Amino acid sequence: TLTFTLSLARPEDRANLLAMTPHGWRASAERRAQVIEAAEPLRVTVSMRYDYFVLQ
Repeated sequence: TLTFTLSLARPEDRANLLAMTPHGWRASAERRAQVIEAAEPLRVTVSMRYDYFVLQ
């Protein structure tokens, strides 16, 4: 598992993150705007798990 923290300071980056996650689709337009336009950077933790299979 790969885990790291991102700090999203630019509104475009926060908008892109919301567009690719279910949170962005479930949140109201007002809440999305609050997150995108916030003065403070949005800090998120990213965690990815890689699984792979080997053909034998």
